[in-house]
Amino acid sequence: MTWAREINFFLEIDPQTLLTMFWYAALIEAPRIMIAVIYLGGRAAVAGAMGGPLSTAELEFARISRVTILLPGHNEADSLERAVIGIHEQIGIPTQIVVVDDGSTDEMAAVGRRLKASGLIDVFVSTELRGGKAAASNLGLTYCTGDYVIIADIDTSFDRDALVRIIAPFADPRVGAVSGNIGVRNAEASLITRFQAIQYVNSIAMGRRVTDMLMGQFIASGAFAAFRRAALDMVGGWAAGPGEDGDVSTQLWRAGWVIRFAADAWALTDVPETLTALLRQRARWNRSFTMLRFRKHVGIFNPLQANFSLSNALRLIDSLFFEAIRPAMFFIYMAWLARELGAEMLPVVVFVISVYMSVSAVLFVISASASRPYGRLSLLPYLPGAVLFNGFVLRPASIYAYLSELLWRRGYRDSFVPGRILSNIEWF
Repeated sequence: MTWAREINFFLEIDPQTLLTMFWYAALIEAPRIMIAVIYLGGRAAVAGAMGGPLSTAELEFARISRVTILLPGHNEADSLERAVIGIHEQIGIPTQIVVVDDGSTDEMAAVGRRLKASGLIDVFVSTELRGGKAAASNLGLTYCTGDYVIIADIDTSFDRDALVRIIAPFADPRVGAVSGNIGVRNAEASLITRFQAIQYVNSIAMGRRVTDMLMGQFIASGAFAAFRRAALDMVGGWAAGPGEDGDVSTQLWRAGWVIRFAADAWALTDVPETLTALLRQRARWNRSFTMLRFRKHVGIFNPLQANFSLSNALRLIDSLFFEAIRPAMFFIYMAWLARELGAEMLPVVVFVISVYMSVSAVLFVISASASRPYGRLSLLPYLPGAVLFNGFVLRPASIYAYLSELLWRRGYRDSFVPGRILSNIEWF
């Protein structure tokens, strides 16, 4: 085919054949993108960028609330003081600060003791043996006196009103946890970080707004989230093992609590700067997803269980579709095209990718505009590369991680959680 013949082919094709040829885009990608564009476009037109000034009610609720900031960490000597000072710069919210040193081998313990002695930390606990983030979080929880517990990675920094905004949704007594918004601090460090900055704006900053509107939030992110203490106590805190944030979130909504997304409660984090580091991080996330969804919480689908909830089952199905089925279907579609069209599949693939890039560009502009100042429109020229990177690098890597966990339980060898902890987890 020449390109002229290919253009005529697309112009002359009938609607039924067109739908058949592009079934992946029509059935898998288009519905979610359309919902996102319509919703976000309307919200952006009405509300503009970030949320407005804090209301009197929000400020008063934060002022009378007892809040604890829990910072568990391992080898965070370089970040701890900066994190603590940032918390003290927060507006309108008195807090207790609890720091847990999880068996660090750097100078974190010395830094923590110095900050405790100077009055910048209320409680500092250091363990000689590393137990993993869940164990450190549970240990710190025993010292927390707040009715609301904000947990964050120590290398995370916050907007000055972030803590007030993440606490505000707890005015609704049904809310058990609130996930904060997360932006990329080191977006300009490399091409890989630019791609991730685009993904964070689309999938976290805006994607979670849509999820929050449609069916509530799936996860209270471990990097920056707040919990009602009573809700945490009800589910027994964080369970040992990988994916502790996804696990405790699932436990909460199975127990009847609502999880919300505070879109205007911004925190910044550094993302991996190299391809190797990024693939290692995503493999850990994807293996944890597989462990939780296909092993520990697979009973969510069982209508015979006493706590079965159709809404929870649908929520999990949506999560499985977006995280696992959608990436797999993309490559099934590629194989189908190769079988149906052979060497002539190229123009179809180019057309699908071009349309997807165009729609993604519109979505990114809306998302970035509504996420200022952390939605950088200057990243728009990198969007075509990000689309290709996500489709042909991260998607196959995700599928491999899912399969390697299902078939060989690679999570057992994940150094993020100490091996002695993994070997004693019954639900594996």
